[in-house]
Amino acid sequence: MPALTSAVKPRIPILGTVILLLLCQGTSIPAAAWGNGSSSSSTYPYYGVHDVIAEFAYKNLKNYNTTMANWLTNWYVQNGGDFQGSFSPSSGSPGSHDNYLAYTDDPDSSIQDWDNHVYYVHAGGTQGAPSRVAQLYNNLVTYLTAYLKNGSQKWSKEEHYAAYYAGLLTHYFADITQYGHTEYTLKDHTHPAYDPDGETYHGYYESGVWGTAGISALISALNGMSYTIKNVSDVSALTINLAKWVNSHDGTTAAFTDTDGTQHYLGSTYVYMLNRFTSQYDAGITYNGMRGYDAALWTTTVQHIRAAVENLTTIFYTAYTTALNASDTVKPSITITSPANQSIVSASTITVYGIASDNIGIQKVEISRDGTTWVLCNGTFSWSGTLTLNTGTNTVYARATDTAGNMNTTWIVVTVVPQTENFLDGEVWMAFSLLAMVLGASLVNPRRKNLIRKKNV
Repeated sequence: MPALTSAVKPRIPILGTVILLLLCQGTSIPAAAWGNGSSSSSTYPYYGVHDVIAEFAYKNLKNYNTTMANWLTNWYVQNGGDFQGSFSPSSGSPGSHDNYLAYTDDPDSSIQDWDNHVYYVHAGGTQGAPSRVAQLYNNLVTYLTAYLKNGSQKWSKEEHYAAYYAGLLTHYFADITQYGHTEYTLKDHTHPAYDPDGETYHGYYESGVWGTAGISALISALNGMSYTIKNVSDVSALTINLAKWVNSHDGTTAAFTDTDGTQHYLGSTYVYMLNRFTSQYDAGITYNGMRGYDAALWTTTVQHIRAAVENLTTIFYTAYTTALNASDTVKPSITITSPANQSIVSASTITVYGIASDNIGIQKVEISRDGTTWVLCNGTFSWSGTLTLNTGTNTVYARATDTAGNMNTTWIVVTVVPQTENFLDGEVWMAFSLLAMVLGASLVNPRRKNLIRKKNV
């Protein structure tokens, strides 16, 4: 794809300063709903879009597996978004300021590391969202592992820190689903003619225009959607790929002329949303009580937020399963059910059957005839595999490996007596039997002849 022209690049080094100034200007606006709800709303005074994403991801995980979500359940307060430095290491239980939903606002309210909120697809550079998400994910796994090793104690320090890092991670990851965080233009960061709160187009899109109607409509839309939960191998790559998709659903670019006359190519979805929002905001068009939106722009925005929810759920699920594996020290059990120990078989190729179990999960079962070369079996809890043995006595090994890498091995002895030897033994036996019959006949017949002779006399 064509890169940004050199005319755009000089703006990137001062990005942190520019965004900081813009966000500082935005702190006076009455409704900062993307991060913290609307102070004028009796329904959502501390509950914004970040909180919606965080809550839906938590509830998705809880609906999937209640135990997997206990560490968040214990630090969850309904409508608990709170726009200030929320985390207190000494807290022994959640409160109105120290809870999972409140943590999602800390990157804006107290940390303010603005460069870590973005990943500009076409600008290059070292924007920090992917690496920041990965860092927070590693912290989350570390504390979840300690939490599980220590018996999953409610309101423990480990659980508290895990919930905190999950809340922070939510913010940086959710930001990438906003179109203004995947490219940078002057137009996005200019002030519209109708500018009651000293905000920019970017600011009004993500915060100033959201109110009770918008949040309620978003919750309703997300409630009607389905979500897939799976493991992810690389959260940094996941963040980058999400940014690219938000920036351009079909992977194409579109020509764009910025307010200073520079021309370059940006993600087609980004260009579509920016042009649509700015023109409609200037025209006073509203949708769900939100200035600048219409049905099409709203639908695209909800698609992006849904992607944040689904992928955030995936991150939490992966973090928990990773921590669960890391905290597991229990070996699996394994039993060979057929053939029986000390069996004698005629065929050298046999099928071995068995069962295995584990406190968490079986990764694989293997069998071997020498304890060195292993054959992967079909199935895990109920398994089977085929081995070729040597004539004579063999030791058959079976090995189970659980999802944490713990292994356990069992064995039986099987003796192979080829069918050809049995057949020869049978022939020898038959030969002896025939010989006995012949000898018996030869002994009986002379006697019978003598009896006949005496009778005739």
